[in-house]
Amino acid sequence: MILMGDFNFHIDDASDKKAEEFSKLIESVNLTQLVNNSTHMNGHILDLIITHKKEQIVSSLKVDDCDISDHSCIHFDLNLQKPKAEKKKVTYRKTRKINSDTLRKLIVDSNVTEKVSSKETVHEKVEIFNETVEAVLDLLAPVKTKNVPIRPNSHWYTDELRTLKQECRCAERKWRKSRLEIHRQIYVYAKNKVNDMLVKSKKKYFKERIFECKGNSNELYKLVKSLYKPTSSYKPVLPSHDDTEQLCNNFSSFFGGKIDNIRNQLDSESTLTPNNEPPSNPSSTLQEFRPALVEEVDKLIIAMPNKSCVLDKIPAWLFKEAHKELAPSLADIINSSLANHDFPSSLKQAYVTPLIKKASLDKEEMKNYRPVSNIPIISKLIEKIVSSRILQHLAFNNLHTNFQSAYKKHHSTESALLRVANDILRYIDNKKSVLLILLDLSAAFDTIDHDILLARAHSRFGIDGKALYWLNAYLKNRTQTVSIDNNKATPSPLKYGVPQGSVLGPLLFTMYTAPVADIAERHGVNYHLYADDTQLYVPLDNTLETASYQKESIEKCVVEIADWMNSNKLKLNSDKTDVIVFGTNKALIDLNFNSVQIKSSSVPVSSSVKNLGCYLDANFTMSCQINSICQQSYYHLKNIGMIRSYINKDTAQLLVSSLVMSRIDYCNSLLTGVSLNSIIKLQRVQNQAARIVLTLSKNVPRLLTLSENQLLKQRRKKTGQQCGVDFKRTSQPQFGVDLKQIRLHKTWVMMTGKSV
Repeated sequence: MILMGDFNFHIDDASDKKAEEFSKLIESVNLTQLVNNSTHMNGHILDLIITHKKEQIVSSLKVDDCDISDHSCIHFDLNLQKPKAEKKKVTYRKTRKINSDTLRKLIVDSNVTEKVSSKETVHEKVEIFNETVEAVLDLLAPVKTKNVPIRPNSHWYTDELRTLKQECRCAERKWRKSRLEIHRQIYVYAKNKVNDMLVKSKKKYFKERIFECKGNSNELYKLVKSLYKPTSSYKPVLPSHDDTEQLCNNFSSFFGGKIDNIRNQLDSESTLTPNNEPPSNPSSTLQEFRPALVEEVDKLIIAMPNKSCVLDKIPAWLFKEAHKELAPSLADIINSSLANHDFPSSLKQAYVTPLIKKASLDKEEMKNYRPVSNIPIISKLIEKIVSSRILQHLAFNNLHTNFQSAYKKHHSTESALLRVANDILRYIDNKKSVLLILLDLSAAFDTIDHDILLARAHSRFGIDGKALYWLNAYLKNRTQTVSIDNNKATPSPLKYGVPQGSVLGPLLFTMYTAPVADIAERHGVNYHLYADDTQLYVPLDNTLETASYQKESIEKCVVEIADWMNSNKLKLNSDKTDVIVFGTNKALIDLNFNSVQIKSSSVPVSSSVKNLGCYLDANFTMSCQINSICQQSYYHLKNIGMIRSYINKDTAQLLVSSLVMSRIDYCNSLLTGVSLNSIIKLQRVQNQAARIVLTLSKNVPRLLTLSENQLLKQRRKKTGQQCGVDFKRTSQPQFGVDLKQIRLHKTWVMMTGKSV
């Protein structure tokens, strides 16, 4: 350790109390000060070099006069060896230099469509497609391997900038040698030119990278994080390890062992026979999947995100560049798979990346990681076609669960939350409280039994014939491989579950858990489902005796759901199940419910819960949600402000829209009717966002002040009290908010920089 700098007091002056206290301080922590000669023109020691007493890392220390400052220059040698740069072997292709027109021409010349159509089985079609595409890519961007030192990369540091910097250093050395004014001016000109080019290079690089991440919020977040912390490139959080390949095998064993343990526990606790619900008897059955058209496949390719898998022979963004040339051969592969009810084994492989569930969790515990599957592009295209056919069948025969918002047209997490919130507020308006239970499942997607799923798809949803055979081929004999930094574990078989990173997996899970709705309806409990998120709620009368009976009814419903889940190989996690009671303060005090009994577990009642990414508090004021939005938004606005000088207005607007406005817009329909005290907080976030995009000073008047003035006038008129009084929430709030006007005003500010 070396502490050095201008400490700005006379360390050699015995009468200086600060110097005396400082000397005692460094001595008390076993440090020593090494400069003994005067370092200032007035004859005192102001500049210090401090190290540990036991460390002899500084030698040959001398103090020289300096003509350009009133301080002297201190020279010393460090008895340290420069560590050797750690190197790693990387394999890469220069895909960014590929010309799109050349790529499309080579694909046409390769006759990939004819080659694919000449093969009989879908396995052969996929194999010849991958070989042909890889051969084209080898011509344009052959695989190269080299050893590179591990250091932070500055991708914006171009060859032109490096040349200018060398010229600047030459001009600096020439001026220091001659001390002529003309040489100083040449040096200053060269230095300014380097600085201008540096800013332009950064702006160009950041703009290109940000627009590449458009539509992928996860990659955009990683990029922004790397921009404001350039010295620490983004690295995944992993447990401490010496051998990455061994870590991959450890994760693979843990993920597989976790599922086996859950299944064994469920087998011992199960008391019911699975799939005992009555069939739905749909009016028509789905015997086979309709073939895919070339135009349909072409649209799916264009709509794909720019996310690739290790198994892909060509990156997703290049895939999209040649979508018209590749669509006919891909349509042939898809139709062959559907007609022969076969799914290629090469597409059943999934590369799994362990991602930590929360940043605050202990990274050394493997239970804090979740396996995220990454599957090939061709597999996703086939799944999208099948998913669209199944959804059309469910919609046509009205087989959707009544209150299931996942994988239904015009339904989303916001529609699910809005329906539940509307019911809760109506009950509160009718002078009732509401008990809400949010069920949590352990490894929900990974424990599904394939035989039960296929039987339910047949009996409840009318999937039969080739369509059912295709689902069986899709689910069986799958494998997964844990991969970290190009190191991978031994492939392990997937005996249960559906891939989490797949397109079809969540839809199949929704069909698998459909009987949960039947149980809730049988007990008279309100419910709303969204994939593996189950919301159960009942109104409670404000008399303790009646409310206790109503509470028992939902407890019995949860117990029956838990038994059904055990028999269907799903584990209800009571430790992470949340319970909350909504109502007025007086009603909550009168009821005094502290917990809900779920079998042998007692789940405590919370004051606030997180439901589908939205925080709900017991009084339904939405204050927790608004505070969370503001906290996250200001965090991103601060980071965007740090790099604002290197990005243009359009890029800044894209970042603000993706990272800030998306949070404000998410489920903003739930904010209808909240007090203006809360809405003003969101207005301030928008104000700050507009200032950053438009590079306005903090001293500029606030852009949104209408509602604040209205609030102050209403307070003075109605109550006569000072500012800062909070109004109570009522069924019809006194201070309504027109969300459409806020959005219009926000758009106007972003486009013009002017306030309405």
